[in-house]
Amino acid sequence: MALRVAYARVECTQNSRVSVARLFEPSHMQFEGNRMNDVGGEPSLSEMVEKAIEILQKDKDGLFLMVEGGRIDHAHHDGLAYHALHDTIAMDKAVAKAMLMTNEMETLFIVTADHSHVLSIGEAADRGSPILGRGEAADFHHPALVPIDSETHGGEDVTIYANGPMSHLFHGVHEQHYIAHVVRYASGVYYD
Repeated sequence: MALRVAYARVECTQNSRVSVARLFEPSHMQFEGNRMNDVGGEPSLSEMVEKAIEILQKDKDGLFLMVEGGRIDHAHHDGLAYHALHDTIAMDKAVAKAMLMTNEMETLFIVTADHSHVLSIGEAADRGSPILGRGEAADFHHPALVPIDSETHGGEDVTIYANGPMSHLFHGVHEQHYIAHVVRYASGVYYD
């Protein structure tokens, strides 16, 4: 049974409070590289971000929007470099769309990950070589030196990219819990 709920147009006024939930799959969304084959017409991450911002911008008190490109993680675990790359590009487009729709003087953007992965692009290829090498097919499973059921997380630090008010609070190396404290501080929600 496939669960599909139409990506409806939602009208909001300045004074209305609207709760919106849209489900497009019974489990995870499609990988970006497979999305065009989805008969239900699943929206892109950028389209969902655009709709969310259109709705949330109606609130005069401001907004908080968290977007996760979770299929990047799934593709890494499955050794699917094509999908990891294309879902990363989709996330980049979603961030770009959000930045176009908001005022950078009023909007703090934070882009990070909760962990790294060991699936990486290696080898000393010539410039202009296909980035995925022989794995250009979307569902090519990249082999591992030590094959296991699911690729593992890496242990190195992950980058925090930030832009906008209070973005200067991100510098050097931080523990992950620090991000939540900056979000709370930047939003004006203080501890009692």
